[in-house]
Amino acid sequence: MYLGGLIVGAGIETSSHHYGFFTDTVTSFEMVTADGDIVNCSKTENSDLFNAMPCSYGTIGFLTAVTMPLILAGKYIKIEYVHMTSVPAAIKLMRERNKNHGYVEGIMYSMTDIMLMFGDTTDNPKKSQINYINRWYKPFFHNMVENIMKKLKASKKKGSSSPPYVEYFPLRDYFHRHSRGMFWQAENNMPLLSNRIVMFFFGWMHPINTQLVLGLTPSFLLKFMIKDKVLQDFCVPMEKLDEFLRKLDTIFKLYPIWWCPTKISNDSMWKTPQIYNADYMNLGIYGTAIPSGRTIAERIGECEQYCLHNDGYNGFYGDVFLNREELRKMYDTTAYDKVRKASSSCRKAFPDVFDKVLRKIK
Repeated sequence: MYLGGLIVGAGIETSSHHYGFFTDTVTSFEMVTADGDIVNCSKTENSDLFNAMPCSYGTIGFLTAVTMPLILAGKYIKIEYVHMTSVPAAIKLMRERNKNHGYVEGIMYSMTDIMLMFGDTTDNPKKSQINYINRWYKPFFHNMVENIMKKLKASKKKGSSSPPYVEYFPLRDYFHRHSRGMFWQAENNMPLLSNRIVMFFFGWMHPINTQLVLGLTPSFLLKFMIKDKVLQDFCVPMEKLDEFLRKLDTIFKLYPIWWCPTKISNDSMWKTPQIYNADYMNLGIYGTAIPSGRTIAERIGECEQYCLHNDGYNGFYGDVFLNREELRKMYDTTAYDKVRKASSSCRKAFPDVFDKVLRKIK
């Protein structure tokens, strides 16, 4: 289930600055077409289908098998935390250090408070620095990082020189560091979850399987919960990051913001001008925006238009307000359109991706 969503959607993680989107690591896959045929696809076999599958959101066929390389992972992730006070300085440090680390992300708490995390796998952690971050009584990951930020700022204020702030997470804990709190959405919907006493006595009741809980939540209640929420991912060139973040600060004033650097290959459906050297930043904007005279839809639309005219991208899982022509201008849908045009069965069985992801249809 998860592999399928990562491929026909747009899976991204903290190793994407090395490997790109999840689809960029796939060497071949098997799918069932609308005609019922079982087809193998790769860059050399049925390449149109192979290139059309990313971001198709199930509108080409059913993915049934995947071939991809694996690498040996350590049992722990070593994380170094670095506090930055400006976006340009944070970008500069990431560009200097990204190539030396397997896992990189950031959490932005304001325009002047950015926490960068540089990680690598290891089998030899320092036991005194192991942090089991997903135990029931622990604060959610973003709160834990914010507490570390406060310590680092206090240390800077005193003028003391201290060694790098390092922790070790069990590998599974690291990969699910944002799962328990759905980034910061669980806390936004239930503020009591930020209370340590509440978490100590009742944290064990908080569900790890958030997808199951969302699936069991009645649709009318879910609509009420997300009515005034922003749940978007935007991906912009590093050169545009500072400018776009200032725009987000004006439009939403919504923090934290998740940073996930990624490279975008030129042979994918993402149109990537060579001047950017495939150097992009994915931003996760989740929460309740400041009140405004404009609707959430209008404000998200403004961000979409910025991305459209500045070589950026809007994640389809969130709200999409682009029109059909704008979506095809933002993404290279050549292979996708070719596949659908060649198969009347595909067009009859599945909607166009635009008709599936458009907000008013969803």
